[in-house]
Amino acid sequence: MTAATAQPILEVRHVSKRYRAARPLFRDVTFDVQAGEFVYVTGPSGSGKSTLLRMIYRAEAADTGTIQFCGKDVLALAPRAVPFLRRNVGVILQDFKLIGEESVYDNVALALEILGLPQREIYDRVRQALDRVGLAGYEDIPAADLSGGEQQRVAVARAVVTRPSLVLADEPTGNLDAGNAAMVVDLLEEVNAEGTTVLLATHDNMLIAARPHRTVALVEGSVDEIKEARAVEDVRYGAMTQEAFQS
Repeated sequence: MTAATAQPILEVRHVSKRYRAARPLFRDVTFDVQAGEFVYVTGPSGSGKSTLLRMIYRAEAADTGTIQFCGKDVLALAPRAVPFLRRNVGVILQDFKLIGEESVYDNVALALEILGLPQREIYDRVRQALDRVGLAGYEDIPAADLSGGEQQRVAVARAVVTRPSLVLADEPTGNLDAGNAAMVVDLLEEVNAEGTTVLLATHDNMLIAARPHRTVALVEGSVDEIKEARAVEDVRYGAMTQEAFQS
């Protein structure tokens, strides 16, 4: 099968969602993401970016439509299959969601322990992930004692340590200063360059202009897809093995 005809890793089809009867959040949202792409999901506050990402990893339901990940409709998965989905999807959130009293090592290792990997492999993978995000030597520090930028880098390490096929990043730079924001985007682009698909939700137009990737814009409940964006000089964002989903 050629790249032109390969099945997308992610297919969102006719997804609708409403919390209030008079005002749907989504109406017929449809788009594809190819394996190995880096794609922005953008739109104003309240447009549903976070909800869409939550649907992809089955933390939220849709009213109608399908979301196919690696050929499986995640919205139709039986509860027992959801953990298999999440083994192959790394998630990075704006508010980090670390266990503050636990060490940096334990926060990153938790996902691998859930998978039941041998302790030696967990140790090696965690050390490699922390080294990649610039936190080698931080293993024993409680997560709560880190700065916001350091906590987000731990969250990146936690998301990639399982070697997922897809990383979902929900406003990962929203709580960070310019330097830490640039570092987080650098890390995501490095992971993407190695073949991992990245879907990054953001409302930051400066980021999108400075680091151009294909963009899916949620506008008034539907999709306006922008194929390319023009790069601009912006010091704020200056540069500083996939597993198949089985159920």
